[in-house]
Amino acid sequence: MIWKKPAYKRILRIVLTPVTIFLGALVLYLVLALIPSLIPVNRKSLSQQNQKYIYLATNGVHADIVLPATDSAVDWFKSLDIDTLIQPYVKFISFGWGDKQFYINTPEWSDLKFDVAFQAVFLKGQSAMHVSPHRNISEGKNVIKIPVSEKQYLKLIEFIQKSFEENKAGNFIKIDVKGHGKYDLFYVAKRTYNLFYTCNTWVNDGFKSSGMKACLWTPSDKGVLHMYKKLQKKYP
Repeated sequence: MIWKKPAYKRILRIVLTPVTIFLGALVLYLVLALIPSLIPVNRKSLSQQNQKYIYLATNGVHADIVLPATDSAVDWFKSLDIDTLIQPYVKFISFGWGDKQFYINTPEWSDLKFDVAFQAVFLKGQSAMHVSPHRNISEGKNVIKIPVSEKQYLKLIEFIQKSFEENKAGNFIKIDVKGHGKYDLFYVAKRTYNLFYTCNTWVNDGFKSSGMKACLWTPSDKGVLHMYKKLQKKYP
């Protein structure tokens, strides 16, 4: 007589197998994400020739690069549709890149929805640049002041500009959606968001390609933030 396994055990096996595979893949991804985020590149990029300051900011989900709104190198007001009434008061502008739907619908982790996260990670959706004007920037737990050379600063500006999709006239393409705040904006961006190229990977790549200290690779904001945490005491 052939004894069969109870039906509930067969059902559990069918259910648990894909769950186990998923959890195993998740753990592997987290491990692979951690190791390269601890490996610095351009580690000797800070020198006595640092001439400007930029900021690295995060809201716990999306990391942003914060630059002066206008100076001798660039005037962002000429290419961004920032309300003319507030321009005289805007001193800094933050730039972020990410999946359009994830960006628009997830300003904080508490806003995260499964369908939005699933689409961002596994489906090829439109990416977006998130632009926010600021009257001022204050250092804190989630905002770090970073000294950069003139050369690094110019390369970073170029990296950000090339992340925007342009129309035939060479203008950035604005997305007509409601922002997280009254004056922030979204624009069509290049590339596609995925598990291996996230909003925080974009920030890290911007620093890396500009010759600034960065991680070998990181999908989270924590990776690039830890590279610059020690600077908060050095540059008050």
